[in-house]
Amino acid sequence: MMHLLEDLLIPVLAIVMAFGLPALIVHIYFKYERNRDRLFHESLQVLINSGQQIAPEMLRGIPGYKEVSAKNDLRRGVLTLGLGLGIACLGYVGFGRHGDFIVGLGLCFALFGLAIGGFGFYQKSAQQNAQPKDSQV
Repeated sequence: MMHLLEDLLIPVLAIVMAFGLPALIVHIYFKYERNRDRLFHESLQVLINSGQQIAPEMLRGIPGYKEVSAKNDLRRGVLTLGLGLGIACLGYVGFGRHGDFIVGLGLCFALFGLAIGGFGFYQKSAQQNAQPKDSQV
């Protein structure tokens, strides 16, 4: 009976750790995100109730403030392209003929990166064309 318990302990712990540890990490991350957001909104509510004028500079000083950055699709596309090519090279060089699935997965990421990068390039050029140009007299 004891031998059976020892034989089952390692596989059961491996399965629990494989699925439980990532879930625990995600839970901890979102718990701290939620606490930061709660702190920011409580502080903002105190400012609103006090009747003060709220300037953007004042918002940056509130605990829990998070700067929102603009999306850069060109940068994301290049990074995804690099990831895909890296995975494809790993599958081709690391696994040889047996890595066809990994090469395909890497090429899928690479094409996805090309698409995101192409969209970012198109979006950037469309924004430049939409800006009003100074008329010369």
